[in-house]
Amino acid sequence: MYERSDPPSATKLRRLDARERRVWRKASGTVAITAALMDALEKRHGEGTSSLVIADGCRSVDTIPPPITPVNGDTGAKVFYIGQLYPWKGIDVLIRAMAEIAGAELVVVGGLPPEPDLDRAQQLVEKLSIAERVTFRGFVPVPELDGERRKASIFVIPNVDSTTARLFTSPLKLFEAMASGRPIVASDLPSIREVLTHDENALLVPPGDP
Repeated sequence: MYERSDPPSATKLRRLDARERRVWRKASGTVAITAALMDALEKRHGEGTSSLVIADGCRSVDTIPPPITPVNGDTGAKVFYIGQLYPWKGIDVLIRAMAEIAGAELVVVGGLPPEPDLDRAQQLVEKLSIAERVTFRGFVPVPELDGERRKASIFVIPNVDSTTARLFTSPLKLFEAMASGRPIVASDLPSIREVLTHDENALLVPPGDP
């Protein structure tokens, strides 16, 4: 599921496939979070009796938070990433991009020690000598995330081109970023293009390219 280097055994895949087919056959209806996911399911198991694609979403806000006002002459962008730090999420790509953007600050919300993903990201920051411009906030409780989002100048959804990211994910954090009223830079992937349009409500960039 998470593009690990140790793929599941053939026995486990057969067991999961049989379970999925049984659920698909007996379900009165099926909902998928992306059109690509529904297409993959129907190609694998046949068309369902009733199917619908509904993207993920989030609680809407009554008012869009105002733009960030620079303080004490600080004009550097506050680039925010909120979410898990799995490799396919693209945090490594975003960190490498920050090394090319003088003056901008990256705030990473997510990851807990001693998770290897957090350790990997922190080591890359040290290797690129940008530790003074990258803040790892770690886990932030859900009720406090709205306050974190209000601090952002820009949100980035940097998913790399993996099967999961390309076809099957509908990122909750993407919809939360949209609800915040902040600019969004995201990877140009089919699953993302189901929601975002380049130069209309986001900038879409080649996945995996810092």
